[in-house]
Amino acid sequence: RTKDGSWCHVETTYTALFDDPHIAGLVANTRDITERVEAEEALRRSELLYHTTIESMDEMIHVVTPDMRITLMNETFRRWCRALGVRDDAIGLKPREAYPFLPAEISRQYEEVFETGRILRTEDVVTLAGKDVICETRKIPVLAGGKVVRVVTVIRDVTEQRRGQEELLVKNSAMDSSINAIALADMNGDLTYVNDSFLKLWGYEEPSEVLGRSCLSFWEVPARARRALAASKELGDWAGEMAAQRKDGAAFHVEVSSSMVTGESGQPICMMAFFVDVTERKRAEAAMREANRKLVTAREQERKWVAGELHDSVGQALVALQLAIRAIGDTASDVQLKQRLAPATAQCDGMIQEIRGICRGLYPQTLESLGLYSALRQLAGDFRPQAHLQVRQSASVAKGRVGPDAEIALFRIAQEAVTNAIRHGQAGRITMSLSYAQGCAALSITDDGKGFDPAEAAGKGLGLTRMLERMRAASGDLEITSKPGRTRIRARVPTSLFVKPDDQQ
Repeated sequence: RTKDGSWCHVETTYTALFDDPHIAGLVANTRDITERVEAEEALRRSELLYHTTIESMDEMIHVVTPDMRITLMNETFRRWCRALGVRDDAIGLKPREAYPFLPAEISRQYEEVFETGRILRTEDVVTLAGKDVICETRKIPVLAGGKVVRVVTVIRDVTEQRRGQEELLVKNSAMDSSINAIALADMNGDLTYVNDSFLKLWGYEEPSEVLGRSCLSFWEVPARARRALAASKELGDWAGEMAAQRKDGAAFHVEVSSSMVTGESGQPICMMAFFVDVTERKRAEAAMREANRKLVTAREQERKWVAGELHDSVGQALVALQLAIRAIGDTASDVQLKQRLAPATAQCDGMIQEIRGICRGLYPQTLESLGLYSALRQLAGDFRPQAHLQVRQSASVAKGRVGPDAEIALFRIAQEAVTNAIRHGQAGRITMSLSYAQGCAALSITDDGKGFDPAEAAGKGLGLTRMLERMRAASGDLEITSKPGRTRIRARVPTSLFVKPDDQQ
């Protein structure tokens, strides 16, 4: 301890003074070594910090001395070695002695760092058990007194990263060259990527013309596109058809399939959509519907003509025959003759009723004169001996009539459904409900029959096929659900409602 109270470190050497045969005294040689001790302590702390820092790092690290010996390996490096099935303790060995699979130029790389004192970055591929491992390596010199005293080697296994980059390149190439239009948008709906097919489909030349724009601006009805975008965000995906608008303003139809792209945490990072031009398909479908409509109309006209001919020729002839037989019976004096003519009169009456039923089946005059609801009630009356039928209509239908094409289409659906329910389903109760809402007339036929498999029945008989053809011709849709005890057929046809005057409602 010094005079001022501070502490210092001293090194003392004692030398004995002899006065034979005794020691006469001691000579003490003392020097101050405080700076040296403090320097050594600082070095010790520095080495401890150095080792602790390297051990705590997530990157794989080992240290090499100028004689090319490994003097330190952190635990992360050891774990990686164990995972690869190679030795995890190489202290005192040269890198290629411990790991002979390393490239031959590894020694030259270390020599270069020791000579130049500059960091060296390399990427090496090594093969272990037939598997390529890609390592990104940094050799960092540690200087002391202007000289490189060791090299810290930091290794990062980038195998999965490089494979991911390669897969991304393949996917990007596939997206760029896809014949389908593809677009990516951020979570605000602004485009961040489009492929060449997208540009071609919408009539643009450069990506800069569309990138950054809202995806809502490419559609004929932006409000519908906004609803589709909201559904995609909420549900994770959306698919449907929409009318798009090209750069020159021309409209076309596309089939859209969109989905959310999520990151590793599951959080959405962007939206992706695929587009297929279905304009020609829509035109073909429209042409097919028009052809079907004309065919159905021609059939109805033919049925109407046949019904009229049956009623006016065969029906009237039977009525005339019945009247003639009755006249003969009324004037005949022979009782036996009158008795023989009575069954003939009854048979004529039955044939007349049958002809009238056939005429109503071919083309119900009630449908043309009084409308669909009255025709359905008449249909229910025709089948009532075989089953209990009930007909209902909504308040909106009671105020008017739907279009004639919709009326005949729905009536034919009802005819087929009721016939099938009684003949095949053995139904005892059938309910027909007629309604009108949102520009569509809807007819629902429900029965308590034994049910059937709609998919199986569609390929076996003509009934369901005819129903589907009629709905396609009328641009409508048909929904069938069936199980034992309950079958429901619902047909919807777009049409207008023509309101009748109050005195006719």
